[in-house]
Amino acid sequence: ELTHGVIPDTGGVSVLYQMAGHGVVSDMVLTGRVMDAEEALGHGIVSRVVAPEDLDATARDMAEKIAASPAASAKLARLVISHLSRPQIRASMDDEMIYQTFVSRSDDAAELRAARAEDRQPRFTGS
Repeated sequence: ELTHGVIPDTGGVSVLYQMAGHGVVSDMVLTGRVMDAEEALGHGIVSRVVAPEDLDATARDMAEKIAASPAASAKLARLVISHLSRPQIRASMDDEMIYQTFVSRSDDAAELRAARAEDRQPRFTGS
């Protein structure tokens, strides 16, 4: 997201930090590196990796198993799981909102938008 002149937001950095650690988060956020499926599996970010041709059937099977459960139990279980890291994510999202506002109003953000509109390389000044 840095290459677009913004910082990651919506709590994703906090979640990734909890799952993969400082080094991976720094690498991905600062360089824009994309994590592949096998690496995501290794960090516990995804529960399984399937072949592209099996994706729809696997997703359907998972959805059917969840749908076959009592609705209230499934909903409350999802809430419990989602609340496990809420305090840390909430704090991170508060910071992200403040920083995103600052970054979006910076001279460098304006320069990035202008450079893209003019199809040229941006000249960042650090402000």
